[in-house]
Amino acid sequence: MSQHAFPQEYLKLWPYAADQQACFPNVIERFVNWKTVIRSLTEFFQQTSSLEKSIAKVYEILHQNLQQQEMLLGANSSNIFKPWEQHCHQTQISFASIESRTNDFIIARLLALKQNYVKDIEKQQKEILKARTKTAEYLKLHEAQVQNRAVITSQNRDTIDPWLTELLLHHQLRSMIDSENDYQNKMNDIFRDMAVFDSHIITELKAVFEEFNLIKTTQWSSLQNQMQSLNINELYANPNTYFEHFSTVHLLDSTQSWKAERKLEDFPCDLQQIEIVKQGKLYRPSRFGLKMWTPVNCVLTATGYLHCFDLPIHKHNWFDFGSKNEKSNHQRSATCPRPLSPELQPSSATISQQSGFNVEGVGNSVISISLSQPRILIHPVVKKTSLHVFEIIIYQRKSKQVWPFSKSSYNDAVVKYEFKADNDNEMVEWIACLQKQIQNYIPNGPPEPLFKSSQKIEENVEKLVHNNLAKHDTVVDKEMEARKSEPLNIFVPSRKSTQYPPETEHNVWENDNSRSAQTIGEDRSPFPSYSPEGGQDLKTLFNNGFTSEPVDLQQQ
Repeated sequence: MSQHAFPQEYLKLWPYAADQQACFPNVIERFVNWKTVIRSLTEFFQQTSSLEKSIAKVYEILHQNLQQQEMLLGANSSNIFKPWEQHCHQTQISFASIESRTNDFIIARLLALKQNYVKDIEKQQKEILKARTKTAEYLKLHEAQVQNRAVITSQNRDTIDPWLTELLLHHQLRSMIDSENDYQNKMNDIFRDMAVFDSHIITELKAVFEEFNLIKTTQWSSLQNQMQSLNINELYANPNTYFEHFSTVHLLDSTQSWKAERKLEDFPCDLQQIEIVKQGKLYRPSRFGLKMWTPVNCVLTATGYLHCFDLPIHKHNWFDFGSKNEKSNHQRSATCPRPLSPELQPSSATISQQSGFNVEGVGNSVISISLSQPRILIHPVVKKTSLHVFEIIIYQRKSKQVWPFSKSSYNDAVVKYEFKADNDNEMVEWIACLQKQIQNYIPNGPPEPLFKSSQKIEENVEKLVHNNLAKHDTVVDKEMEARKSEPLNIFVPSRKSTQYPPETEHNVWENDNSRSAQTIGEDRSPFPSYSPEGGQDLKTLFNNGFTSEPVDLQQQ
C-alpha cells in the first residue's frame, strides 16, 4: 500500500485525501489483528491437545493476547478463559475438531479475503491516483500555457492556445469528479463487505467458544457454575456492534471523508476564463465537390486564435451555395469595403455561459489559425460559384503542411484558407473582428538587438581563421611526408607514358608567361596567403563572408 501513497503536493487540491489515505493502514491492520487472534486460538488448541502440563501457560498467553485486542472482541472477551486457567491441571481434552475448524474455515477464509480486499483497495487507489495525477498535469500544462501567452515574442508565436488546454482541463475535471465519486462508492462497498465478513468471524468465534464450552462442561461438571457467570450469547449477541465501534474510532463512517458527494464547485482551482471575441457558423470548402461547403463552428478567442470545429451533418443535407440566381448579391459582395478599424462589441460571455457552444462535445479542432503570425492577410473573394466568401492568406518562408481535405491552396510561401458566410453582413463582421485581432500583434519596431555584438563577431572570426590555418598546416605536413616517402626515380619517363603535351618552346614560354602574369596580377592584400594549393586566403573569406563552419581546403 505504501507505493501508492498520496503525494504531499496534492493536498491543496484534494484536502480530504489525507484522511482517506490514513484509513487504509487501519483497515489492513484489522486483518492482521484478526489473524493474530485466530492464530492464538489455533496455537492454544494445539498445545492443549498435546501438552497437558503446559495448559496453564497457554491459557495465560491467550488471556494476554485477547486483552491486547479489546478493539476486536470487546473489553470482557479475555475473561472468558479465566475460569479455565484455574482448572488447567485437572483436565485433558481433545481440541482437534476445534483446531481443524479454525484452520480450515476461519484462517483460510481470512487470508483469502484479505488478499482480495488488499487487491481491490490497491486497484482503487491506483485508479484515483491516476485521475488525480492527470488532473494535476493538465492544470500545470494550462498554467504554463497561460504564462507563456502573457509574454508574446517572435520566438513563441506558434504556442498552443490556452483556450484549448482549458477545454481539456474542463473535461479532465469532470472525469476526475466522476472518478472520485466512483472511488468513494467502491470503497464504501468494500467497507460494507468487510463489516459482513467481520460479523461472520464473530459468529464463527462464537461457535468455537460454544463448542469449547460444551467440551469443557461435559468433561468437568465442576466448571459449569463458573461458566454460567460468563454469558457468551449476550456478549456476542450483535456481531455488527464491534465493527461499528471500530468504524467510529478510525473514521470509516466519516461524512467528510467517505460520504460527502464531490462536486466540481468544491474543487479548489481558480481557472482563468478566456474570452470568446466572436463565434458563429461558417462554411469551409468540402472535399466532395467544388460547389460543396461543409459547415463549421468558428470560434475567435481573445488570445489571437481562430478555431474551426466540424458540425455533425448528414450527407443528404449537403447543398450547393454557388447557384447562379444570386448574381446581384454576388456583385454587392465583391464591392464590399474592407473594414480597417471596426468598433464591434466583443462577446463577453464565457465558455460555460454560451448556449451555442457545447463544451461537452468539443473535440480536436479541424483548423486552428494563429493571427499573431507576422505576414497574414484577410480579404473578400469574388467567385462565380459561391457568394460571401473571404480568405485568410498566410505568407511563410517555408511551406507548412495543410490540414487534409481543407481545399486550402498553397505553395512554397503561401497558405490560403477559404471561408463562406451566410450573408454579406456576417462576412463583414468576421473580417472586421479578424483584422482587429491582427492589429493587436503588429509590432511597434524591430526586435532588439538587431545584429550580433562586435565581440561575438570577433570571436567567430578568430575561431574561423584558427581552424583554417590548422587545416592548412595539416595538409602541408601530409604532403611533405608523402614526398619524403616516395622513392627516387632515376629513370626519365617517356613522353608516351604521360598525358601532358610535348614541351615545345612555345609551351614552355606560355607556361612561364602565365606564372609571371599570375604573380604580377596577384592582389597584395594585407593578409598573407596561406593556401598555395588553391585554398582560400583571408581576402576571399572577407569577400565571401565568414561562415560558422570551417573551410575544407582539401575539397577546394
